[in-house]
Amino acid sequence: MARLRSARQLTQEQMAEGADVHPRYVQKLEGGTAHPSLMVLRKLQRTLGCEWNDLLRDL
Repeated sequence: MARLRSARQLTQEQMAEGADVHPRYVQKLEGGTAHPSLMVLRKLQRTLGCEWNDLLRDL
């Protein structure tokens, strides 16, 4: 997910704000220590403007 975020020149804070989650949660997702719900995945997918398969590949 960090690859997708960086490609769109977003900080973790900006991505968290767009997905309505805490920046620490984004940090945990990128570190592989958090497991997002489908609702959070959808918000992240919209924020990143990517396809599902790209998002899921990066988790």
